[in-house]
Amino acid sequence: TGLVTLQSGAPLTILAGSDRSQTGLSNDRAVISGPAYGGTYCTTAPCVNYLNVSSFSLPATGTFGNVGKGVLTGPGLINVDAGFVKGVAVREHVNLQFRVEFFNIMNRANFNNPTTSVSGAGFGTIRSAGDPRIGQAALKLTF
Repeated sequence: TGLVTLQSGAPLTILAGSDRSQTGLSNDRAVISGPAYGGTYCTTAPCVNYLNVSSFSLPATGTFGNVGKGVLTGPGLINVDAGFVKGVAVREHVNLQFRVEFFNIMNRANFNNPTTSVSGAGFGTIRSAGDPRIGQAALKLTF
């Protein structure tokens, strides 16, 4: 058996992290003034250059930011799962089944979204990823 999952990245909204507009909104958007992405593909966590942090800043007090909602995307996902099954007839009504399953068989690093608050620690940094390769085996006797 097999299953291939290909997904584009989830939408990202870059936030100021505080009420800069003084309107009671706790998550005003940031200001963007340059290229949003860092330019290199990350292969290990923590990924510190997914977003170009120097392109984002806090809006002036009493104003709104210009970053649109969900205009950026996080890292995409590529995942391949596979399973192998072998059945053996032991007797007339007794069967033995051996099953092996692998999740993320290619062991690809599927990174989570970066920190999106300009005023937060680690802004633009990806600190975690999805599960690595996982394998499991099972033996089933039916009678």
